Amino acid sequence: MENPPSQRADKPRLDHLWKLVEGIEIAMMTTVDQDGMLHSRPMATQAVEAGEYLLFFAARDSGKVKAIRANHHVSLAYASPGSSRYVSAAGRARISDNRAEAQRLWSPAAQGWFPGGPADEGLVLIEVDVDEAQWWDGANVAQVELR
Repeated sequence: MENPPSQRADKPRLDHLWKLVEGIEIAMMTTVDQDGMLHSRPMATQAVEAGEYLLFFAARDSGKVKAIRANHHVSLAYASPGSSRYVSAAGRARISDNRAEAQRLWSPAAQGWFPGGPADEGLVLIEVDVDEAQWWDGANVAQVELR
């Protein structure tokens, strides 16, 4: 595993962030390419882990994984216009080969991307530790640094 997680100082605010993100299936994940350009793509959030980090499936040889290996800073954007929830989060990503975790998170929807199932050698997990976030929740606006 790369880039170990940090200790969280502001658990109540982090818990609120997880509640805002919960149920919004797709995040726009932005990475920094090797030439310094920002690249965003839609990613399905697989899990919000006990108030600690967000998990995504990815292909081992994908551009996003290569970008994270070179520069672990990422940004995530979530939007749920129907419920007036908008979240922007920045943090550090790491790549994991945790097969037990992949098995636990596996769903039939992932089969199209990874035909070998959770044991597919091309499958890795991206774990994102959120360091700071902003959110708009109806009339409420908050910005918090979480590290």
